[in-house]
Amino acid sequence: MQGEKEMERSIGCLKHETAKVFKAETQVCFAKNAEANPKRPLCAPNSERSSQRDSKKALEFSEIEEYDGEVLQKLGEYITIMSSPIRIRMLNYCLAERSFTNIMLTLRLNPASLKHHVDLLQAGGFIEKTGKGKDTRYRTTGLGSTMLGFVGEVLSVVRAT
Repeated sequence: MQGEKEMERSIGCLKHETAKVFKAETQVCFAKNAEANPKRPLCAPNSERSSQRDSKKALEFSEIEEYDGEVLQKLGEYITIMSSPIRIRMLNYCLAERSFTNIMLTLRLNPASLKHHVDLLQAGGFIEKTGKGKDTRYRTTGLGSTMLGFVGEVLSVVRAT
C-alpha cells in the first residue's frame, strides 16, 4: 500500500513536470510556426527531440483548426479520465471480462474507490457493464482499448526522454 502511494506520488510529479515541459515546448512551436508557415508541423524539425518524432506524422495547424471546440473538449475529457494510474490499470485488467470483486481484490481497491473509478470509465465509454447482480462483469470497450494504445504511445515517449 505504501509502495503504491509512493508510485502514485511519483507519477503525479512526473505528469506535472511533463506537462510543464510540454507546455513550454508547445508555446515555442506555436509561436514559431504561426509566424513562419501555418502548414508547418507543430513539432518543428529543429526541436531537440525531432529525431524521436520524425517517424510519426505531426499535426499541422490547418488540421487542428478543422476540429470544432466540442471535439477538442471531448478529447480533453478523455485525457482527464485517463490521467489516473488506477483507471489505466483497470482498463488493462478489464480487457477480459472481470467481476467487481475480482477487480477490487486484484487492484487492491476498496469498494467505494472502485465504484468511483468504474463510474468515470463507464461515463467516458471506456468500459461496459454486462449482467446484473452477482453476474455483473466489466469489460474494456473499443474506445477504452484505443485509449490504452494512446497511453502506451505516450509512455514510450516519456521513457525515451
